Amino acid sequence: MGPMSHQNLSPGSKRKGPPTPKSIGLERGLELGSPAAKAAIQLAKEHLGRTGGLMSVHADFSARDVEEDKLGMTHVRLDRTFGGIQVFGEQVISHIGNDGQVRGVTGKVPLAVIPETILAKPRLGDDDALAVAARAFATEPDRKPEVQEVIFRKADGTYIRAFHVEMAKFSDGE
Repeated sequence: MGPMSHQNLSPGSKRKGPPTPKSIGLERGLELGSPAAKAAIQLAKEHLGRTGGLMSVHADFSARDVEEDKLGMTHVRLDRTFGGIQVFGEQVISHIGNDGQVRGVTGKVPLAVIPETILAKPRLGDDDALAVAARAFATEPDRKPEVQEVIFRKADGTYIRAFHVEMAKFSDGE
């Protein structure tokens, strides 16, 4: 199962920029706490547990969002977590038909085993990560930076603890 592309532009298409929920056929997002979203999340997780054992000691998932499309399908986006920490870039999307059956799963599957040693307390913290990012950013951001501790899979397939820092500068200072 490979990633599903949502950007289906025909030659000569005039739309520029990233796809928007409406442009890819999504009608509405559901509040994660709503009964419909909770039911969809539960169904998606149960399906992952039955197919390939994706729900295990080595993989848990946290719901990012739940959306319904024009066809009545529900799409549940789940971020992989390990020990309560998000695994950066590892996400699956469960596609549920209007009959309540999971029609498919796209995203990062199968998932690699993450060693328990990754949960050892890191030497650096949020403040250290922010200081490194601020030096690299080299300008004052417009808004408060966001720092998130994550688990990251390197190119060689090994996992490390890391920090994902988002900083933004949208004005030119004038």
